[in-house]
Amino acid sequence: MTSSPAPADNFAQALRAFRAGNVAEAQAILQAEGANGRPLDAKGEWLLIQCLRASGDTGAEIAALARLLAGSPRDLPALLGMGEVRARMRDDRAALSWFTTALRQAAVMTVPPQLHAALTRAQQFCVDAQARFAAHLEG
Repeated sequence: MTSSPAPADNFAQALRAFRAGNVAEAQAILQAEGANGRPLDAKGEWLLIQCLRASGDTGAEIAALARLLAGSPRDLPALLGMGEVRARMRDDRAALSWFTTALRQAAVMTVPPQLHAALTRAQQFCVDAQARFAAHLEG
């Protein structure tokens, strides 16, 4: 009887595939992990989210981000990710809500340097969205 690879082995295999540009293969490995009754850890979920984003599967990307937020509602990268997805969908109101929540969360924590650029983009989106809304009201 052969056993399936350990989750860490599957993650490493998926990461190699993703880095080699084989997004569909990486996504399949990660989704098979979940289908085998072994939920992905945060690293696996983030890699899956990157695969879903690269493949254009917005609905599944939102679902994966929602899973992360269900377990950790103040997860700053997930809040930013939801804002980014909604912005790509041109849903300014939802994006503004997610980005505002992310900016409020960032204000009460030590923000890792790798998130500074994303926070700056979120802040700029909020300014731009509010300006668009004001222009719309002025008519």
